[in-house]
Amino acid sequence: MASHCTWVAQVYDSHSMDHPTATQMGSGHFPEEGANKASSFSNIEYITLRHRVSTPELHDLKAEVTHPGCYRLSQVITGAGQELHFFYGGPGGHSPNCTF
Repeated sequence: MASHCTWVAQVYDSHSMDHPTATQMGSGHFPEEGANKASSFSNIEYITLRHRVSTPELHDLKAEVTHPGCYRLSQVITGAGQELHFFYGGPGGHSPNCTF
C-alpha cells in the first residue's frame, strides 16, 4: 500500500549536462505570471485502494523545486468548486537567474 503520491515535472537536455538548459518548462512562463501565461495542473486527485477518487488534503501537500531561478511552482490553491490546482513553469536558461 502506498503512503504517498508524487507528481514530477522534469526538463531534460542531453547537451547541457554542466550548465542550465535553454529548455522551457510548461509554457515557459513563471507561475506568478498567472493563468493567462503560466501552465497549470487542475483538479488534483488520486485513486484509493478501494477505487475511489479522492482529493489530497491541502495541508499534506509539499513542494520541492530544485532550480527556482529556472523553474518555479506556485502554492496549491483551492478553487471555487473546492478543486486543487497550481501553476508551474519557467524559461529555463533564458532566465538571467537560472544557475545550477
